[in-house]
Formats: sequence, structure tokens, C-alpha cells
Amino acid sequence: QGIIDVQSGGPFSMNYDSFNQTFVTGASVCGQVRMAGGSILENAAIYSHANYLANGDLTDRSTSNPVVTTTGNVTAKGNVFIQGDSGTEIGQTALQVKDGTLTLEDGATLAAFGGDGNTLIYSQGGTAIKLDHGKITGSGKLIAIGGDVLFGDGGNAVEGNGTLSTTETFLQGSTAYG
Repeated sequence: QGIIDVQSGGPFSMNYDSFNQTFVTGASVCGQVRMAGGSILENAAIYSHANYLANGDLTDRSTSNPVVTTTGNVTAKGNVFIQGDSGTEIGQTALQVKDGTLTLEDGATLAAFGGDGNTLIYSQGGTAIKLDHGKITGSGKLIAIGGDVLFGDGGNAVEGNGTLSTTETFLQGSTAYG
């Protein structure tokens, strides 16, 4: 729970066994990962449980704030997967790139999934990637899939202002089932 601040020069990896070079499960984020300029996001399976109850509090939390934010120039290496949490009114945004560039190194894959909005009948799916004067570039692969809903507005693959310029890009928004 809380904020994980990764400073310049610092790498961040999650749910990855570097010895066996495999992804594992177990750790989740109940806050936010903030990547500062000069930091490295490498081999990470990041999924959020920010809207789960904590410490017996009976008040549901509802946040659509991004699971991961990058500010300045950040590098992604290997395979990085980010999943936003389900929301009561709106699914959580997976990734925000703000005032800088997220560079995908050669062979890197970045996959962002907006949280679903299936908790209530009429809710909104989460955005996969939000650009705020941001850019995603490099010779890697980018995947962005908006969050599902039962009825209501499906999540966007990408929204905001900025540019995408990667070797491969797959974008998919979501629509309502009903």
C-alpha cells in the first residue's frame, strides 16, 4: 500500500524471478508506482488491487488514478505488463506518461490493460494508457487494451495528448456487452 517512488538510475521489477527468468504471482500494488526521469521499468507484472478494502474498513475505495506513472524520460526493458483494478464507477487507468518519453528498448514489450467497470451495471471501463504531453517511442512492441464494461462506456486504449511511435502497436478500446 502507498506510493513506490523509483528515482533516476533506479530499476523496478515486480513478480519476476530473474534467476529462473520466469514471471511469478503474488505481489500487487494497492497504491501507485511512480517512475522518475532516468529510471528503468524492467520485466514486471504489475497488477493493482487499489480498490480492495483494507484493514477492515467497510467503505469501498474507488480510484481511477493510474497504477504506474512516468515523468521525464523513462526506459522499459524486457516484458512489462500493467493491469488496472476494477472500479465501482470507473476502472483504473493502467499507465500515465506525463511530460516526457517512455522508450521501449529493442525487443521490449509493454502491455497496459485498463481496469474493468463491471462492478456496477452502469460504469465506465478504465483507460489503458493516458498521455499528458507524453510520448511512447522505441523499437519495442506496445499493447494497450481498454477496460470492459457490462453497460456504459468501455475504456479507451489511449487518451490524452502526446504521440506513439513504436515498431509494433496494438490498440483496442472496449465496448459494452449489452
